[in-house]
Amino acid sequence: MVVPVGVDQDPHIRFTRDLAAKFPQEFGFITPAATFHKFFRALNGETKMSKRDPPGVMTLNDEPEMLKKKIANALTGGRTTAEEQRKLGGQPEKCVVFELMQYHFYDDDRDLKEMKADCRSGVKICGECKALRLKHVCEFYRKHQANKKKMRAKAEKLLS
Repeated sequence: MVVPVGVDQDPHIRFTRDLAAKFPQEFGFITPAATFHKFFRALNGETKMSKRDPPGVMTLNDEPEMLKKKIANALTGGRTTAEEQRKLGGQPEKCVVFELMQYHFYDDDRDLKEMKADCRSGVKICGECKALRLKHVCEFYRKHQANKKKMRAKAEKLLS
């Protein structure tokens, strides 16, 4: 069994592996393995994501209007003013919206390179960028929610 966890969970995985190795026959434990994953920041830039802060996380049940609000308020690598950003460019390495695209929504690295270049050069400021990315995110959500609705009866049958 492979368990995806953040590196902070390593002690728990090690403890579980030790227990499973000690009692394989007695309890039928299977020794788990883990893949460590990079932490993804909350939309506000916090490194500890919390379900207690609904505006700080996106859920697969979010409606387009809610996604719009969440992405509009997401931390970016923008400058203090639009003028300054056009002059100095943005900082995509600080931008949660860039992270969203990088880890969840863009499959093609060319799209990410273009997004990064537009940001760094100041060709697109954060508001323009967010509007473009929101369209992409909403399209993903629309497809996901349609598939979810289509599969719901089958899932309920499997779970009953």
